[in-house]
Amino acid sequence: MMLECEGTVRRCHRMVLASASPYFAGLIDNSECEQPLIVLKGVQSRVADAILEFMYKGEAEVRKDDLNDVVENATYFKIRFAYMGLTLDTHHEQSQILI
Repeated sequence: MMLECEGTVRRCHRMVLASASPYFAGLIDNSECEQPLIVLKGVQSRVADAILEFMYKGEAEVRKDDLNDVVENATYFKIRFAYMGLTLDTHHEQSQILI
């Protein structure tokens, strides 16, 4: 399946998205397409990339400026968090969301 955000298409695995999010599971279950394309309107590419990285790896590096948007969108898409901890790295202006 594919996700589009700000004109960039990302190939994703159905099982990863469905297991990480009941929101995406519902879209996948209701899709009649073999290769559905889900358009994420209003989501910045780097925010979508961080959420996908989290779903695939269980952690993601996020710029401090994007942290609120990542958490807000992850909540909207109902990303399953077993535990969400926050480690700030002030040297690189990055934050990490860890599971």
